[in-house]
Amino acid sequence: MKKILIAFGLIIPIVGIAPKFIAPIAQQNYQNLVQQLDESGATIITKTYQEGWFSAKAVTEFKPAATSVANAEKFTIKLVSDIQHGPFSPIAQAATVNTQVYLSIDDEQTKSLPINIKTDIALSGDAFISIDSPEIKYPHPANGDELIIAPFKGHIDYHANTKIYDIDMNLPKIHSTGSKPDEILNVDNIQVKYNAQKSTSGLLLGDGVFSFQRFFVGAESKPLFAINKMLISGELKEEGQYTAINVKYKIADIKATDETYSNIILDIDLHNIMSSAVLALQKGISDIQKSHRNEQEAGMAMLGLYMQEIPKIMQADPGLSIKKLSVMTPEGALTGKLNIDTLGLKIMDIMGGAGAILQKITADGEFSMPEALLIRLYKLQITSKMAKTGKKISDLDEKEVNNTIQQHINSLIDRQFMIRQGDMLQSTIKIINGEVTINGQIMSLSAM
Repeated sequence: MKKILIAFGLIIPIVGIAPKFIAPIAQQNYQNLVQQLDESGATIITKTYQEGWFSAKAVTEFKPAATSVANAEKFTIKLVSDIQHGPFSPIAQAATVNTQVYLSIDDEQTKSLPINIKTDIALSGDAFISIDSPEIKYPHPANGDELIIAPFKGHIDYHANTKIYDIDMNLPKIHSTGSKPDEILNVDNIQVKYNAQKSTSGLLLGDGVFSFQRFFVGAESKPLFAINKMLISGELKEEGQYTAINVKYKIADIKATDETYSNIILDIDLHNIMSSAVLALQKGISDIQKSHRNEQEAGMAMLGLYMQEIPKIMQADPGLSIKKLSVMTPEGALTGKLNIDTLGLKIMDIMGGAGAILQKITADGEFSMPEALLIRLYKLQITSKMAKTGKKISDLDEKEVNNTIQQHINSLIDRQFMIRQGDMLQSTIKIINGEVTINGQIMSLSAM
């Protein structure tokens, strides 16, 4: 839905002062920006614009782009906008637009969504959109399920000179009911923030945050699966002729059945990415959206685009850093970090196998985990394999299983793949000039 609301910010920019000048300018801008909506991949069904002396009315009906919404062909959205302009508009403001949103799914009866969207358009063409919605209930007539969205607010600022936007949205709750407890889904306090900017080369940069207080499936008293306090932040920035990407994940805890994983942190950096290749990717994705392909065709086009631009990205010797990995598991703390840099790595090297790749990278990393966690992971692996044969791990002798797992772990320790420190297992790795060193010992590929 937020993409639809953002797209609305591009529907009706109005400039001017006197009504006789504003009316034709408003209509022209409406036509231009409906064209932008069309080029984003949306399928325009109808578009009308009725101008008056001090006001106008615009109606736009469309289906979302296949690349933006799953099963996009099932959704039809209609935006009905009343535009007030003329000598009574505030100073430095060209017009005020009030919009009503209508939605239909699978050609069902169209439902008016009670979302209040007000857009103040400045003489400069900038648009300041405020969104205020009461509770929304959308029932599914076939099975009785109901989607409930609690009252929410937000604002979107559109900058006409750069054609980019800033977003700040807060949705207190999304709740989906079902006939069974495991079909109930709940998300609390969703926040979305995005600040965009464009470089002189036209590269779209910016930073953003997505977070929620709680997500759970099943009964609230005893959910089948729950995530508490998740925050994802990201930044795309330009450093000279290169682009860097940083993504951070922070989760207070994840609960699945009777297990809890807490204090989860993952901090990832991608660096030395050629900006020209990133710009080509952004432009290519935009062109694919404009082409109105179906979901499958768009996916194939995306794959072709990536295959075309990946060699150019690799020319700058990009690198990957896992700056921090930290998880408190039921058995104890799992921690790690890793840095990988490429040195002239090409597609042909990747196709040449591990030996060719190791010659073109340097790496430095370390990790630590409870031995009990590794034992449990081995047991899960055994359980998974046995499930394919219709057997259960309980069919085996537990003592024999534990002895087999312990022998395997001892073998890893004997070969210096791991070092036992009390109840923890630790390891370090370095790769230089094709040589792999684990815990200070040079390892051959055959040993690994």
